[in-house]
Amino acid sequence: MNNLSQIKDYILKKTLENAERASGRLPVATDKDGRFTYGKIEDWRAGFWPGILNYCYLMSGNDRYLEYAESYHTAFVDRLYNKKETLDHDIGFLYIPTEYARYKIKGCSDSLKATIDAADSLLERYNEKGKYIVAWNVWENRGEFGKNNVRRMIIDCMMNLGILFEASELTGDNKYFEAAKNHGLTCMKTIVRPDFTTFHTYLFDMETGKPDKGETWQGHSDSSCWSRGQAWAVAGFTMAYRYTKEKAFLDTAIATADKFISFLDDNYLPAWDFVFRNTGAVPDASASGIAACGLLELSEYVTESKALFYKESAKKLIDSLWNNCILCNDENFEALVNRCTGFYDQDIDVDAGIIYGDYYFVKAIAKLCGAQWII
Repeated sequence: MNNLSQIKDYILKKTLENAERASGRLPVATDKDGRFTYGKIEDWRAGFWPGILNYCYLMSGNDRYLEYAESYHTAFVDRLYNKKETLDHDIGFLYIPTEYARYKIKGCSDSLKATIDAADSLLERYNEKGKYIVAWNVWENRGEFGKNNVRRMIIDCMMNLGILFEASELTGDNKYFEAAKNHGLTCMKTIVRPDFTTFHTYLFDMETGKPDKGETWQGHSDSSCWSRGQAWAVAGFTMAYRYTKEKAFLDTAIATADKFISFLDDNYLPAWDFVFRNTGAVPDASASGIAACGLLELSEYVTESKALFYKESAKKLIDSLWNNCILCNDENFEALVNRCTGFYDQDIDVDAGIIYGDYYFVKAIAKLCGAQWII
């Protein structure tokens, strides 16, 4: 990529500007004018902004990014210990980019403790009968779907397994590893369909733990393939292989990656749900960044020819983000990446900047620049 240095400079400069503007608040998405909206610490997306700051430090060595990231430390610790009712399976999304990153970068013992305690909270959601991690808490205002959350796993959780794998290495206790591995195997057998597309969510019988059926929440339909979910599969199963060396995880990562790539439009910008591919539908640029991260890592575990294919595919995704979702933004647009889609059917953050879209774009660039990944 001839423009890698230019992209890195863009990220570093704009992130500093955003950090000064945020002034301790947590950016989560952009409004219709391209300005950031800010979320509470209870938001599941809260960890991605400090994570961007930590990656900018890893790419630059500039302590200003660490200082900005440090300002959020107390709030994340307070949520972990004093607001546990606000936590669900997204504990990994919250505490990998923040407390674990703070431990890994600075060696802070209180963040080491917080990382392990966060992993314990995630482990409490493990259903032994079904061998999966329960995703969401009950949503009383979402009817039958919300009530069924007590027996639901979702594809996103593959990315949260990293905190369990790391806790196992940090403590020497195999319970974290086994739960994470078992969840991944269950996900592989249920959420991943025979054609290697993915459901968003899957339900299990509460009494027996047996698989019941697949459903969607943010995708178009129960039978369609939500592009961000497919990207979570690519990156998540690749990460699971990194920690376990289970060939089944590698095979699934390869198959879901090939399916993702085959569904891309000519401009390498995925439709928000792949049922709408090649229709000019609203895209989800966040799926591009997530998939690029997965493909870049996956290229390390496959044959030379396959590695080249995945690296080139990842770079095409990033080039598309740069050309179609960044360079076209006006000077008032505050996020890094435009044209992400949070929840299309509920008109939430549609064709907008979303903080996890920025995070995975930055993570992919960090990889290409040779910076160490947090996880």
